[in-house]
Amino acid sequence: MTGKKHMVMLVCCALWLLASPMEAAAKKKKSRKKQESTTSQVDEESSNRSQETPVEDQQVEDEASWGMGYDEETAGVPLDKGDESSHSTARTLGVVWENGLVIRSEDGWFQFRPTALLQPLFHLAINPDAQSNLAPHDNFYEGTGFAMQRARFGFQFEMFHFLKLHLDSGWEGGDGRFVDLYADFELLEGAINLRIGYARPWFGRQFVAEETELQMIDYAQAWSDERLALGLKRDIGASIFGMLAGGFEYGAGIWNGNQLLGLEGDEERGIPGNIDFMVGGRVAVHPMGFGDPESAAPVGYESAFEPSNKARLAIGLTAFYNRTHDNTIEISGLDQVYYMRRTKLAADLIFLYKDFSVQGEFFYLLNRFEDDVPDAVEEIVRRTGETYGVNTSGKGMGYYVQAGYYFLPRQLEASVRYDFVDENIEIRGKRYYPALGLTYHFFEQVLKMQFMYRVNFSSGYDKENDLGYLPTTHDIMLMLQVAM
Repeated sequence: MTGKKHMVMLVCCALWLLASPMEAAAKKKKSRKKQESTTSQVDEESSNRSQETPVEDQQVEDEASWGMGYDEETAGVPLDKGDESSHSTARTLGVVWENGLVIRSEDGWFQFRPTALLQPLFHLAINPDAQSNLAPHDNFYEGTGFAMQRARFGFQFEMFHFLKLHLDSGWEGGDGRFVDLYADFELLEGAINLRIGYARPWFGRQFVAEETELQMIDYAQAWSDERLALGLKRDIGASIFGMLAGGFEYGAGIWNGNQLLGLEGDEERGIPGNIDFMVGGRVAVHPMGFGDPESAAPVGYESAFEPSNKARLAIGLTAFYNRTHDNTIEISGLDQVYYMRRTKLAADLIFLYKDFSVQGEFFYLLNRFEDDVPDAVEEIVRRTGETYGVNTSGKGMGYYVQAGYYFLPRQLEASVRYDFVDENIEIRGKRYYPALGLTYHFFEQVLKMQFMYRVNFSSGYDKENDLGYLPTTHDIMLMLQVAM
């Protein structure tokens, strides 16, 4: 696949290199004709040229036609300068750099952008509780080493002014997989967009932000903590999204709902697949964006990398619902299947002004048992609070507040985050993940270095008996980003 992309790029570049001198020749000929038309013999010369074209001029016309993308049948045919319809199929390819290589036609009818993202990371893990729990001393630095935070290779392809294809493949743990694979259909100049394929549902703000433009190395644990079990991952489905009048943003859809435990199930254990769909969406208002789109703050970025003297504010609300079939718990050596109804709610806010940004999100999870769940299963689930190591009953919540400031505009930013998780507000225990960050842009978002320090700890748990207990640990991370 990579070889094919390289071949396409080489062919497109070659066409562009050929087109440039040929366009120049065409413009030179047009200028010469204009000068000739001002002479007193314009009528006679025009008549003679229409009857017999010199060989040299004919070659220039041929070359100009090829430069504008004509085929062999149309090459060399004189163009009617007054008939614009004769130019309707003429397209010139150009190569430009816009935070990455972009190959596009002059009229914007076609665009191809190869994409890549590499984020090599060094992680220093410090576990001070390791020595106090009769664990080997080398566990003090368990988890320390190099890793690839994210690795993506793909392309974005646009055609017909309304069709966009996006493909990203990624590697994690040595296995290749699709990260994003979807098509967007843009209608009414972006007011209405239809997305079909494998992508991130419209839940919250940070979850759908561009991974190349995150303010910190890692996501907030308020929604990504596995024990909270919001289950936010990419999914297959169809959605609609857009921005109206610069001040109202929306995104809603229907997805398979296989985010938490998988779609296929396990026939041998009698576990059906998660066959119910997940539905939901997000709406946001941009109070300062009505009539002034530059004052809107749509999802996609977090920091004030693009400074503006106009204050930007966005307030969003999210609601999702799905029913899961594949929850199990072991009773007397057997896996008992039970169903759950899951409601996920969120609220988000972001404010940006000049080089300053602040944003926050609140998440709420409500798990409800189906009416036919056996009492024994319900009692065990409530008592243990665990199925596959995650919360499956009751109410959970999390929130974070994150702020950043560019001390050097578009170059050096410092950030801070307060991050909180309560996996089940009906039982004891809370988890905290405060963090500090620093980002230095060598070249916009294409090449940058990020530093992050995070301390992880919990309170209210029974250290010996509660599964959610989190010993105090420290994460020090340094990451280089190369993207296009």
